[in-house]
Amino acid sequence: MASLINIIIPLETFFGEFELLINKSAMHVYIEKIVGKNVVLKSVDQKEDLVLKEAERFSAAYITSVKFQKDGDRSIFDDDFCVHAIVVLGGRSTADELENLSLRVISKNPDKNIKSFVSKLQQQLKKSDQYGVGVGSGGLYSKTFYHVQEVVGKTLWFDFERKSSPLVIDAH
Repeated sequence: MASLINIIIPLETFFGEFELLINKSAMHVYIEKIVGKNVVLKSVDQKEDLVLKEAERFSAAYITSVKFQKDGDRSIFDDDFCVHAIVVLGGRSTADELENLSLRVISKNPDKNIKSFVSKLQQQLKKSDQYGVGVGSGGLYSKTFYHVQEVVGKTLWFDFERKSSPLVIDAH
């Protein structure tokens, strides 16, 4: 089972396209926003919950196999909870740029629902004509997926915070 999946796609597009898989798998989605000096974790019930207001910054999103209880669970990364979680980083976009979206299984021993979800997601990505694979010169990120339509005309980055050289789609 892969513990990391990289896809060059905007965060909103990812959740829009894989909403059915998320719902069928009974997963829960949360977004972590930075509002001023506060970090706020909010349940994502609809696509609009992913939209940031002017004073907010995106920190991370999470896909979990059980509900995160703010009162009972200390942290998504806590040993007792992380077996149920995938951390989602990146996926930011502008009119001209697009950042890699990274999905990482947090625990080395995730629960069976997380394993199943990751497996189904990979299968769906591999089978879909909307996705290609292979990014970076010389096959540097040969297993990175990209959304064929979303990358057109955009500068691709692995990370918006560390823009050293843009990614290119491998020619096949």
